[in-house]
Amino acid sequence: MCPQCQREYENIEDRRYHAQPNACADCGPQVALYQNKKRLEDIDPIEEAVKLLKKGKIGAIKGLGGFHLACDATNNKAVARLRRLKNRETKPFALMSSDLEKINQYCEVKKKEEEWLINQSRPVVLLKKKKNNLISPLVAPNNNCLGVMLPYTPLHYLLLKDNFTALIMTSGNIADQPIIGDNQEALEKLDRIADFFLLYNRDIFNCCDDSVLKIINGDNVFFRRSRGYVPHPIILDFKLKEVLALGGELKSTVSFSKENYVFLSQYLGDLKSVETLNFLKESIASLKKMFRINPEIIACDLHPDYLSTQYAEEIRAKKGLKVVKVQHHHAHIASCMAENN
Repeated sequence: MCPQCQREYENIEDRRYHAQPNACADCGPQVALYQNKKRLEDIDPIEEAVKLLKKGKIGAIKGLGGFHLACDATNNKAVARLRRLKNRETKPFALMSSDLEKINQYCEVKKKEEEWLINQSRPVVLLKKKKNNLISPLVAPNNNCLGVMLPYTPLHYLLLKDNFTALIMTSGNIADQPIIGDNQEALEKLDRIADFFLLYNRDIFNCCDDSVLKIINGDNVFFRRSRGYVPHPIILDFKLKEVLALGGELKSTVSFSKENYVFLSQYLGDLKSVETLNFLKESIASLKKMFRINPEIIACDLHPDYLSTQYAEEIRAKKGLKVVKVQHHHAHIASCMAENN
């Protein structure tokens, strides 16, 4: 804090007394816009980012859990270019709009879906497309649904307010690698995709992708349980030993059990690269420290070629822990049973 903010923070008669986020334009988080790896000076970074997005440019925008790659979702050329550069032929992109009124312009929003859209955790909610909407058909080709979320950081609100029907907000990563949260790493790795970078100077310590869900028969079904919902535990009716479960290869997560709680990690992605394996190891270390868990048993997939299975064997060799290998489909059934009590 600067001296002025510090005085406010320590003055019991000030309304900002012991307000931990207390900051001002001098000492608070700073936003910057980079092009060609150089910081642009004497501009409003957010206003400049809006101008570039309206021109069809692709931006790497730092969010809460990592970077998004963003472009105007109504611009066919921009969406097609993002698909080509990200090597993502048909997989749907997630969208972000400023408010429910904007979302209602291109999707049908039922009461239950609205409740989840405005939920404080701000998941991506899968909604039925409206016919003849302004969103590019390339956002989710051959799909009746669009994945949509509302803003969840002040930066998002400032970027979207009165400027766009919707922005594509897809994970800022290279194919088969985890979402990027570090400024320098983003500038280096996303440079061939993004035309500009909208950054701030606070560090992200735990990268976390957006959560995704759909309302089916009145109930919310998570397709991806991540930002906003982890590490909130699944609570069981019985106690377990302290176990580390390493998950499979595709759409991977890890989990720890302690007493009658199962703590899940964020979504880690497909476990096909060294980078994702390192992300898995970092997530394990974070959960162990957070919940003070020292597993007695390592559970992993039966498939010997999975990186998670090989890592379990590595732990066994180093620490002598018991490894239990579980058949893949049995694990799916057991996890569904646990999730539904």
